[in-house]
Amino acid sequence: MADNIFKTLGAYVTEVLDNDKDGAVSFEEVLGIFPNSAVAIAFVVVDLLVLVAEYRVWDVGMTITSGDPYKALGFV
Repeated sequence: MADNIFKTLGAYVTEVLDNDKDGAVSFEEVLGIFPNSAVAIAFVVVDLLVLVAEYRVWDVGMTITSGDPYKALGFV
């Protein structure tokens, strides 16, 4: 049987992403997954745009539901 799956997954991710083998995965090593900087920048920009859009949908939901956060969550 496997050990704790989260411990095993964390060890695997560290093994794959830790290029300098210091035991810690840095932000630069995570960005190294992408073939060039343009892909990473596009990924971050798209995520930020989606986050802003979700906030706007949440705000509309709060307005329509008279401030009920659980009903507004249904809009998101």
